Amino acid sequence: MPPRSSTPFRGRSAFTLIELLAVIAVVALLAGLLFSALTHVRAMAQQAQCANNLRELARLAQLQSAENGGRVPQGMWYYEGSVARPNLWDYGMTEELIQCASTELPRSYGINLNVIKPNNGTNWGGSGDPNFWKYGAYGYDQLDPVKTVLFADTFHTTTGYYYVNSVHADYRHGDKMQVSYVDGHVGLVTREEVEVDQILQDGLPN
Repeated sequence: MPPRSSTPFRGRSAFTLIELLAVIAVVALLAGLLFSALTHVRAMAQQAQCANNLRELARLAQLQSAENGGRVPQGMWYYEGSVARPNLWDYGMTEELIQCASTELPRSYGINLNVIKPNNGTNWGGSGDPNFWKYGAYGYDQLDPVKTVLFADTFHTTTGYYYVNSVHADYRHGDKMQVSYVDGHVGLVTREEVEVDQILQDGLPN
């Protein structure tokens, strides 16, 4: 009988290629899930900050209206020149307040064009009309506080006016636009609600 080897049995000390690839795949999957979760959390935090900004803009607009004949803000509500004063700058508005965290665009909110431009077919002189610099087309007592959109997500228009309508709406929160209403509450609206249902005209006088 041949002599037995005195060398003890040695187990495997290294991964096979298949095992290594499997570990890499699991790590990549977990990293992808973590990244997705973090992206979602960040988007929700940005949306919450945006909601706070819009809510505060609605509050400042109400403060201004108390000293402006009860009217909504003027078309140049963001303008820093003396011709459009007083406006929201005089009631505590800051650059940080009008910067949405979900976009790199500065001054990323606009006032609802329908509340600064009358819908009764009368002429609206724009910046050439002295009243344009003073106040919007309607008083707060003419608007439905729950249905009337006051401020919303938008982007810098080619005219330089920061307003929002169906053309300048910015759907940056999961394909939805965040808005604040006259009474200060905030909500999300879809493109269909803006373009088909014409939600930006809700709550206006007939």
